[in-house]
Amino acid sequence: MAKRDYYEVLGVSKNATDAEIKSAFRKLAKEYHPDKNKGADAEEKFKEINEAYEVLSDANKRAHYDQFGHSDFNQFQNGAGFGGFDGFGSMFDDIFGSFFNGGAGFANQAQSNVDDINLGLRISFIESVKGCSKKIKFNRHVDCTACNGVGSKDPNDVIICTSCQGRGRKVKIVRTPFGEMKQEKACSSCKGEGKSFKSKCETCKAKKLMVESVELTVEIASGVDDGEVLVVKNKGNVIKGQRTDLYLHIQIERSRYFERHGLDIYSETIIDPILAIIGGTVEVVTTNGIKTIIIPPNTPVGKRFKISGAGIESKNNRLLKKRGDFYTTINYAKPVNLTEQEKAFLKELTKKTNHEVEEHRNTLLKEIK
Repeated sequence: MAKRDYYEVLGVSKNATDAEIKSAFRKLAKEYHPDKNKGADAEEKFKEINEAYEVLSDANKRAHYDQFGHSDFNQFQNGAGFGGFDGFGSMFDDIFGSFFNGGAGFANQAQSNVDDINLGLRISFIESVKGCSKKIKFNRHVDCTACNGVGSKDPNDVIICTSCQGRGRKVKIVRTPFGEMKQEKACSSCKGEGKSFKSKCETCKAKKLMVESVELTVEIASGVDDGEVLVVKNKGNVIKGQRTDLYLHIQIERSRYFERHGLDIYSETIIDPILAIIGGTVEVVTTNGIKTIIIPPNTPVGKRFKISGAGIESKNNRLLKKRGDFYTTINYAKPVNLTEQEKAFLKELTKKTNHEVEEHRNTLLKEIK
């Protein structure tokens, strides 16, 4: 039997928005859910509705379907989903929440809390360019040394949780728009483990963990970028003998004098206006030391000079010695402490006709006539 068009199944147009598609799906799913609709064809209708929504709610799948139709979507009909309905996946859980969480959903709730540690690490701009060593302090969870991570005074004192009878989870009946449904949650008494103790460890209060303060020196490579994440292996939490990793999220402080774009660095160099007129050499302070550049005569404000290879070294091409460049933009310093003789000399210079000044003035006069 040929499949119906997915848009037809949900009763929406091909130009329907995501919100319209989702609204249509919710309405039809409630109407044909087998727990609520006992009709002979309810289950097949529900599967058809679910299949259509799974494709049309995904931008990539929808675009593919619009172009090729049903022929390329057989793969989306073969996966096992909730309650035996094909291709159900996590999509329906996302819409209707925990009412449909079965054993598979519980597995995520009861999983171990052995997590990696994430820390922000602030460094200066120059430290990011040159690399540095940073000493960090943080807290991590480790197995309780008093009970070796068991949670009980006596390792042989472990008993079955009486609250969940060792299942690690509890089931309760809740009322939903679809009728009464089962909802599973981790047992709050045993935290989903199914075990309890006659006498709790006095050190960790049966939490099995304790907090340990750690001081660590880490090496930050030159060229690290803002937002980059560095992984320090096996320096995270230590639980049940399992070591996790420490993730350092780099935060680079802004510099008043330098700015980074990729591997290139930009700055400003202030020079004497007299030097800009007559030309000469200038020492430019870069992040890799002092470099000398030649200033041609009549160098204007805003002129940018490039110093090749004076930028940041690429972390990905260290063997090739690939580096970015350093760019500096010229600005003029204000003349200070001029003698009367120097002022008189400059005054005489201003009397000389500057054709560019005259041309600009005449252009403006024509504009206002």
